[in-house]
Amino acid sequence: MKHTLKLEGSYTAFAHAYVELPKGMTDKDVTHVYDKWGTLYVELSDGSVLEQLIDIEPVDSKRLDYYNMYTDDMELLNV
Repeated sequence: MKHTLKLEGSYTAFAHAYVELPKGMTDKDVTHVYDKWGTLYVELSDGSVLEQLIDIEPVDSKRLDYYNMYTDDMELLNV
């Protein structure tokens, strides 16, 4: 019988973006912030939405930040 182990893990990448608020607006005018597919969205009190690409640094893939190993039966290996 063939046995298979399953690895689940994650890398962390540093990301940053800068958004310039329109003239007359401050951080108090920000109503919601979210990101999707590498873009930052900043919703403002006047209903407008600012979009800015997020700069994502390359991932150092030498080691996973965390990982779990599972058996065929999805039991976590304690190693």
